[in-house]
Amino acid sequence: MAFDEKQVLTVLMDWRLRLIGVSWSVLRDNHLSEDMFQELILKALKGDAVFESESSLVSWSVITIRRASIDILRRRQKEMILLDDDVLAILDKDFMRGNAAELDQKRDALESCMKSLPDKSSQILKWRYFYGYNCDEVARRSGMSLDATYKIISRIHQKLKKCIENKMSLSVSASFGCQGGSWIS
Repeated sequence: MAFDEKQVLTVLMDWRLRLIGVSWSVLRDNHLSEDMFQELILKALKGDAVFESESSLVSWSVITIRRASIDILRRRQKEMILLDDDVLAILDKDFMRGNAAELDQKRDALESCMKSLPDKSSQILKWRYFYGYNCDEVARRSGMSLDATYKIISRIHQKLKKCIENKMSLSVSASFGCQGGSWIS
């Protein structure tokens, strides 16, 4: 039996923060992400899609809001780093399992870590993920060999991972009263 409008709206409202988070992970704009969620509701209620279960509605919603957000971003041609679809899919799976507060902390940590990258690293990520250049093109643009390009992208990913983990552990420590985290090297 297909969900009626009230059921669709109830599920979407239950998933509101996570769906806005999916949009935010692409747009990095709270207000625009909220607008994307509102458009998603309209699409779900007025569209031709029929939802037989909550999981089918949520899956459709995640894919729809992510694609719509990417479309908006490309139309506005903002200078943001855009993760490729494989990375977004992994984040979406993790996102669905996490709680909203932890996800906000991870998002804030990622944003802070991205801002702390050297300009060269930021440019390489921008070429690779925002503009969608393959590693050959990134190597050509940066003047590095293909092997060096793969290595630097891997190192940037490792650096971001470590930075996020450190920020998350400091956040957890702070919540338990370990202010400043001076004991962490």
